[in-house]
Amino acid sequence: MRSFCSPLKSLMSRLKQPLLSLLFIASPVLAQSWELVWSDEFSSGIGADWVFEEGTGSSGWGNNELQYYRQNNASVVNGELVITARRESFNGSDYTSARLKTQNRKSFQYGKIEARIAVPSASGLWPAFWMLGNSFASEGWPQCGEIDIMEHVNDEQNIHGTIHWQDHNDEYANYGGSQNLDPTQFHVYSIEWDASLIKWFVDGNQYHEASIANGVNGTDEFQGEFFLLLNMAVGGDWPGFDINEGALPAQMRVDYVRVYQQGNSDASSRSSSSTSSSSASSNSSATVFERVLEAENYSDMSGVQIETTSDTGGGTNVGWIDDGDWLSYANINIPANGRYEITYRVASPNGGQLSLDQNAGEVVLGTHTIPATGGWQSWASVTRAVELNAGTYDFGVYAASGGWNINWWRIVSLGGSASSSSSSISSSASSSGSSSSSNNGGVCNWWGTEFPLCVTIETGWGWENSKSCISPSTCESQ
Repeated sequence: MRSFCSPLKSLMSRLKQPLLSLLFIASPVLAQSWELVWSDEFSSGIGADWVFEEGTGSSGWGNNELQYYRQNNASVVNGELVITARRESFNGSDYTSARLKTQNRKSFQYGKIEARIAVPSASGLWPAFWMLGNSFASEGWPQCGEIDIMEHVNDEQNIHGTIHWQDHNDEYANYGGSQNLDPTQFHVYSIEWDASLIKWFVDGNQYHEASIANGVNGTDEFQGEFFLLLNMAVGGDWPGFDINEGALPAQMRVDYVRVYQQGNSDASSRSSSSTSSSSASSNSSATVFERVLEAENYSDMSGVQIETTSDTGGGTNVGWIDDGDWLSYANINIPANGRYEITYRVASPNGGQLSLDQNAGEVVLGTHTIPATGGWQSWASVTRAVELNAGTYDFGVYAASGGWNINWWRIVSLGGSASSSSSSISSSASSSGSSSSSNNGGVCNWWGTEFPLCVTIETGWGWENSKSCISPSTCESQ
């Protein structure tokens, strides 16, 4: 997402391709060992490492964009960052939106950078998740280098991943790829970046690759540190100026942003910060794994029905869930022993309870309290952490107490090793029907491991003082 001042930045220059050896290879992602070094889960607001751009920039942020960026157009709703583009007159502009960056707060050299995002699809809109080199302030663009992790324009059914730089002939250059998909649905967009390659992924599947080894074609820019940006432009040189005002206000939703680096702390992979703390950190290496399951894609069920949902991205959800109803999802492979985060996208007028198990109740993974969200189509994400052993399982979602809808659920690896007794602890908790948690002096005993209790959130997991914490209500819901 170009938002800088440069006469080189035009639609024609976007189409210019370098003539030397940048590579494109499509292949599935291979598991690697990564360490989570920074994240914003937006569980209790927008993290302190983000700063807001304000105004119209020079020449519409270098692209003749039409919006006025305001902090008021960004908010957190149900644990998601929401950037809203509006048709409104403000300080001489006809549209407003928001743009966030981590410049001078957090920057990274190499790693796996990812976000789970859903964007609107309408003429004139240009949402993006991208990076600029730290030298932007001193050298400008394109000398600083730019990595676009995800861009979407207009109502296309695809997204773009691109790098921009000043090449070995001191000319502007870019190299990009695209992937067909429905951008209004949530997808995980990521790059894996080291001294030799930048690879682009959607939902763990690689679709593009560029070589930067030894500064080939003048790509030395990509050997330095970069900061993150999130924004949604209205109009501009790329999407054009035919704005579908009937689609406004339009929302770009970001579930999380995470940065991983290789588990060994050598000079080939590092991050830096001008602040004393980060939004999240981890000292455990982990095999990066994520699996998102649409609720209606069950392999078997009892007592439920499917309906159209008003949740972000549309589609369908599972509803009419009563006490004792269940959903089964077959042949889900867990790649390694360890700690995983389970997130459920739910809606409920009065609340309820669900439990998750493996292999028809052989291993019970715990019960989660579903909050009253305000209605059958008022959606919220609720999260808990569990210990899982490697293997292929049938997972079951059981309504211990009905009265709720579910749109999707997700499994994400968090890092750390599963204890050898994790399965027996789960089985024991199931047979006794009792909770393993205790609240003693601000500490939650979560299945035999102590975590601090969160102060700023009431349900789920979060990060406070650079440590993972568990909310009091989630602790008590075990």
